[in-house]
Order: sequence, then structure tokens, then C-alpha cells
Amino acid sequence: MQSFSMKDKVGYTLGDLGCCCTEQFRAMFLTVFYTLVLKVNPIHVGTIMLITKFWDAINDPIIGAIIDSRKSKPGRKFIPWIKTFSIPCAILMCIGFLNVSNLDYGLKLAYILITYVLYEAMYTCVNVPFGSLSSVMTDDVNHRTDLSRYRSLGGTIFMTVIVIIGPLFLYKDNVPVPSNFLLLAIICACVSVFCLQVTSVWCKERVELPHVEKEKFTKFTQLDGIHGYQFNLNSSLKMKDGTMVFGSTEGITYFNPDDIVDYDNYERKVVIGDIYVDNNRVTFDGDKLVLEHDDKNLSIEYFLPNYEKLNSITYEYMIEGIDPEWIYLDNKDSLDIKVLEPGDYKLRIRARNNNGNLTEETYMNIKVKESIWKTPLAYLVYIMIFMALIAYIINYVKILHNLVNQKTKNLNKQLEENKRLSKEIIDKEKFKNDYFVNLSQNQYEQNYNI
Repeated sequence: MQSFSMKDKVGYTLGDLGCCCTEQFRAMFLTVFYTLVLKVNPIHVGTIMLITKFWDAINDPIIGAIIDSRKSKPGRKFIPWIKTFSIPCAILMCIGFLNVSNLDYGLKLAYILITYVLYEAMYTCVNVPFGSLSSVMTDDVNHRTDLSRYRSLGGTIFMTVIVIIGPLFLYKDNVPVPSNFLLLAIICACVSVFCLQVTSVWCKERVELPHVEKEKFTKFTQLDGIHGYQFNLNSSLKMKDGTMVFGSTEGITYFNPDDIVDYDNYERKVVIGDIYVDNNRVTFDGDKLVLEHDDKNLSIEYFLPNYEKLNSITYEYMIEGIDPEWIYLDNKDSLDIKVLEPGDYKLRIRARNNNGNLTEETYMNIKVKESIWKTPLAYLVYIMIFMALIAYIINYVKILHNLVNQKTKNLNKQLEENKRLSKEIIDKEKFKNDYFVNLSQNQYEQNYNI
């Protein structure tokens, strides 16, 4: 790989210029575009900006952790991120300057929020690896100082140009021109992509970051033979054979680190002891503890078969399905659970010594039975009773319906009979009336003739 040169410095300068072409352009003109072109209330714009800052506080550490933890080939830890995400970052910057003033106000707010958040995520994927790039380009302090100085040139160049050209191009007669905002954003985006792509080619990752193993510390106390905990200043000595001597207020402690043996490999596991339910001892077969639905006050005793430094052993547990994380028990040797809802649980217990070493987990399956009225058989009975009740109601309705039909039929029949009788009576009365009228008429005519 070629040595560090001016090409790296120029490439790093162009990288900062590329970042500024999108980020600084948005910082200068985006709020103006939102308020004067899209006609969005400045209070709403400020609220959206505040929301995005909260998003940045979450997004930046996550992206940084992903970049740091990602396994990569030598010389390819940061540059691929810059090269890949510079393009979507530039595109999203341009999308933010689209004139969507014809949309409903609510849709405009949603559009602003979504495009802003997406851009910030893409920009983080470019800027975070770019900021870390100098640490792997060279391990020479003077070269890194040069890179820092050259990087500042990129921002200076952009700000000088955009402060002069920006207002002249974006405004006409002191009125913002919407199309010019988008046009200038596209120009800045193209410059940004070009500069960052050049950075990806000209800048080389030469320094391999070492893989740092987690340091392990062993804690010793007076139980191990330490004479006191308060050591005197300048009262330490390392002898030629490696023996280390420390003076304390209670005596002298000396040891050779090479002679310390890690006798505690911590392969032991926590052992489940006696189990009580309502102060009554129950039997545990080592596979699953089965409890009735009304069992309460469960007490589980446990211990670690390590009788060295008993006071330094602590315990912690977790019940899957209930506890989201491990619960610290200190050196308590029993776990008390007041009540468990019906269901299946897995109790996990582990121990920790004073050095922080953890044992393997001990598992215990617990099953709490459902109450008799909540068993599948009970639900089957409930369904059968419900269906029988529905059938009874339907049958009862049918009987009532038939009775109503029969009654209606009888009433109609009686009504027809009443109509017939009424008609017969009327006809008879009419006949009688006609008869008497005729009789009276004849009598009158006879009397008149006489």
C-alpha cells in the first residue's frame, strides 16, 4: 500500500467538503424553504427539528456501534460506508427541497418529518465513518494533525461559496424561488457525491485497529490473606523475582503474581434444595414442579456447593415470562414467590463470586394448573350448556310461534263465523222491514179506496 501523501490530505479535504455540501446547505436554507415556500408554521418546523434531535441522540450511537462491531476486511472498515451511503444521502437531501406546497397541511408535516429523519440516518452513515477515517489513515501524530487542518478547509470553502452565491440564486426581488431551491440542492448533491467518491478512492486505511480483549480482574480480600484495605503511599516494592510487596496500616502483604493459581474455575452450578408451599414441604423430581391454581407462598431454597468464601457468593434469578432481566438476590439462599398465575414458567438461577465470575444457569420448570372452571373440559361443558340453552330458546320460540298461529287461525275462523251470522241477521231484519213496509202500504191503499 502506498505511503501517506498529499493525495490523502486532499482526499480528506474533499470528504469534508462533500459532507458540508449536503449538511450545511440544509442547515442554512431548509428552514427557510419550509416556512417561506411550503408555508409551514415556524412553531411546527421547530417541533419537527426537536423531534429529529431526539432521533439523532438514538440513531448516532446505534450507527456508530454497528460500524465499530462490523467485521470487515483489512483497509475496508470505514471507506465502504462513505462510498455506499453518500448517494442515498444526496438523494434524500434533494427530496427535502421538493415543492409539496399543494399537499394538505398534515401531509406536508408528515412529509417533512419522514424525509428529515431518513436523511439524518443516511448522513450519520456517512459522517460517522468519515470522522473516524483519519484514525486509520496514519498512526503518525503529525500526519493526523495535518488531516485535521486540511479537513477544516472543506467546510471553509463551502461556506465561503454558498454564503455568496446562495442568496443571489435563491431569491428574486427578495422573494424565494421554489424551483431554484431544488436546482441548487441538486447541484450541491452532485458535488457531494463526487467529493465523497474521490475520498473513497484517494484515502487509504493503513492502520489496523487492534482487537482489545476485555481485561479480567481478580479481587482479593482479607479472607485471602490481605492485611487491611488501607495502603500507605509509596509503600510498595517490586523485587527482582517479581514478588510485589505492599504496606498497609495493618501489616505487609506480599505475593508473586506468577504463583497465583485460579483454583476456582467455577464449573459448579446452583443446586435446588427444599421447596415449600404455604410452609408445607413439597416433592420436586428435578424435572418440573407442578402446583395447583390456589397454591401460594412458594419458597425455593438453593445453594452453591462451594464452601470457600461463602459470604462472597451472591445469587440472581429470572422467571421467564415474568421478569425482563436478572434480579439480584445478594447472598440470600432462598427465593420467595407469593403467587403465580396459571401457566408454564422457567426459573433460572445463577451464582456470582466476589470476582464477578458467573456459574452456569440452573433451570427449574414450574407449571401452575388451571382452576377446574378454566380447564378445557370446563369450557366444553360451558359450550354444551350454551348450545343447549340456545336450542331451548329456539324450541320455545317455535312453540310460541305455533301457539300464536293457532290462536290467530281460530280468531280468523271465529271472525268469519261472526261475519256470516251478522250478515244473516241483517238480511232477516231487512226482510222483516220490507214486509212491514209493504203491509202498511197495502193497508193504506185499502183504506183510501174505501
